[in-house]
Amino acid sequence: MGRKLFNFEGHEAPVYSICPHQKENIQFIFSTAIDGKIKAWLYDNMGSRVDYDAPGHWCTTMLYSADGSRLFSCGTGKDGDSFLVEWNESEGALKRTYNGFRKKSNGVVQFDTTQNHFLAVGEDSQIKFWDMDNSNILTTTDADGGLSVSSIFYFVIPS
Repeated sequence: MGRKLFNFEGHEAPVYSICPHQKENIQFIFSTAIDGKIKAWLYDNMGSRVDYDAPGHWCTTMLYSADGSRLFSCGTGKDGDSFLVEWNESEGALKRTYNGFRKKSNGVVQFDTTQNHFLAVGEDSQIKFWDMDNSNILTTTDADGGLSVSSIFYFVIPS
């Protein structure tokens, strides 16, 4: 049976997602709450080190690029606006916002990264693709209602 090693306390709303990461032998976790607060924690029980506000101030998922060098978040605000952004993690500021979402979404947008590309699913059963270095959408694929927001899938985008 496992034992508790660390207790991360500090969010004022329920935690929505976590994103563990290691950089230069330093292990840490980003956590997001449903109030749009993002916190970064080291594994030392000393409290959060940084506090960010997510675009839309609601449900956000964070993810590092496959090579671990770039931090992204994707989510939906309370009013239904969806967003996909890249963070300048050292400054806690947005570096780039990716275009291509409709004004309103019916659910929370999910996303993943592979080979310097993004995919996002959640708007009207569409899969959308971006190149990480270009804020404009590359293409959209209609899944004909075959995807739900909670679908989890993996694939490789040809380079």
